[in-house]
Amino acid sequence: MINAIVNYALNNRLMTLVFAIAVIVAGVFSFQKLPVDAFPDATPTMVQVFTTSPGLSPVDIETLISYPVEISMYGIPKLEKVQSTSIFGLSRVTSISKMAPISTSPGD
Repeated sequence: MINAIVNYALNNRLMTLVFAIAVIVAGVFSFQKLPVDAFPDATPTMVQVFTTSPGLSPVDIETLISYPVEISMYGIPKLEKVQSTSIFGLSRVTSISKMAPISTSPGD
């Protein structure tokens, strides 16, 4: 099979040259249309949950709100870290995972 292709290429040099040029031109056009991201998104996937409960102390916010939200976030796949901050009337729980971000653009 290979011998037949080599013999055909040697016997029809013009056809081989035309085919090689066509492949090169197709490669150049494909390369120009290739999307290149100069600065890829290297940030990890992060989810933040903010909750408010006016009038509660930071200890109450942590025990009644932040801790249960943290526990529920431990089910996220490929979870790296969960951290929370509790202040008067406000709780912030942040989870960081290794999961690839979900694309929201229509072309992806």
